[in-house]
Amino acid sequence: MASKSGPRVTSNFQPAMRYPGSKAKIAAQVMAWFPPRLLYGFMGGAVTVYCEPFIGCGAMATSTLPLISRPSEVRVVLNDLDYGVACLWRTIRDDADSLIRLLLNYT
Repeated sequence: MASKSGPRVTSNFQPAMRYPGSKAKIAAQVMAWFPPRLLYGFMGGAVTVYCEPFIGCGAMATSTLPLISRPSEVRVVLNDLDYGVACLWRTIRDDADSLIRLLLNYT
């Protein structure tokens, strides 16, 4: 049985979009079930790889990634079966400025 003890998790980051099956509204509750050693591992630098196999809107990633104390030392792997979702996250990673300009000019 998972433990509910551990660090309090909050995030100012928001998911990239609305998405069916999103955990956006329950991310904090889901993370309360993460083993405390995992959360403390993020904060203490013991975790070196973060893998999100079904990124979707990114609700869990945007809640979890801010906990990483030394982001330059962590390999982040984001994936999704939906090609469009994977491309959106690749664009956010590689060309966010162009995406922002495109969205600001969209009317």
